[in-house]
Amino acid sequence: MIIKLLFTTFTLGFSVSLFAGEIYHCENLDGEKSFQDKPCEAIVLKVDNYTSETPIKKSSSSTDFYGISVHPTAMKKEVSDIPSIAVASLRYISSVSSSNMLTYYKANITEEYKESSYGDTTTLTYKVDGKIKAIYVMDVFGMADVTIQSEK
Repeated sequence: MIIKLLFTTFTLGFSVSLFAGEIYHCENLDGEKSFQDKPCEAIVLKVDNYTSETPIKKSSSSTDFYGISVHPTAMKKEVSDIPSIAVASLRYISSVSSSNMLTYYKANITEEYKESSYGDTTTLTYKVDGKIKAIYVMDVFGMADVTIQSEK
């Protein structure tokens, strides 16, 4: 009786361990689904006309970015302006507080804008000549972290 109990316990324990492990549910670009024991392959999108020099470069000292004024206290500016992508971005840090930065941008936007807040980030969106403009202001240790995006 004890031998049967040990045999049954060992057999069940061994069969359960065969199925233990992670199962990944994957989907490829064609929508085909599969289940596998390895993580799904990452999808990499190809961007035409991309070079390693294109995506991030230092901005000039210009105070305008696609028609959006850049605050004079902007420092550590980075620009993403890839010709084949319809949106350009500028990101910078400023010693001005995020509330003062929002006041600055609200005073400089002449079009009707929409204001949205998500935690410590406030977004101002509006259109100029049919092109969407967005300004994201986030408070980081009392300084404004600003991202400006514009359709080209």
